[in-house]
Amino acid sequence: ELRGTQAPTESEHQSLMLSECVELYLKDREKDNMQPKTFESYKARMRLMLYILGDRPIDSLKRADALMFKDKLLQLP
Repeated sequence: ELRGTQAPTESEHQSLMLSECVELYLKDREKDNMQPKTFESYKARMRLMLYILGDRPIDSLKRADALMFKDKLLQLP
């Protein structure tokens, strides 16, 4: 059996906080060799998302949360 081919179990999924997911996402994006300015933009958006949504279990996020975050982003200058 290949490692990494199984979906996370429900208990593993529940233990992930939004901040942990953001950290994993940013580490993955660092490997993309993007321009530093682009990466900083990603980091800023992730910090903003954490500020607006709060650090909470990832499985507690709902579609309404994503729509609210999108609306907040669209209100920014």
